[in-house]
Amino acid sequence: MKYDVISSFSLNGKTEVTLDVAVTDMPTYTAAIDADGNLFKVLRFTFPKTSGIPNASLVLEGIYKGNRIELLN
Repeated sequence: MKYDVISSFSLNGKTEVTLDVAVTDMPTYTAAIDADGNLFKVLRFTFPKTSGIPNASLVLEGIYKGNRIELLN
């Protein structure tokens, strides 16, 4: 599935990416691809928002840059 990226934050070779989708709509993904075809390992899912319906976010291994991401099982 392809998702729009709301924000991303990189630190120490990892990137937390927040997606424009509710966390309840997310199945378990193990990999992500950016627009250039670079493959990233999904390390874990996180929950950045505490009020309302939280957007899905995940931590990727590597530095992700872009505004759209494709997630793979």
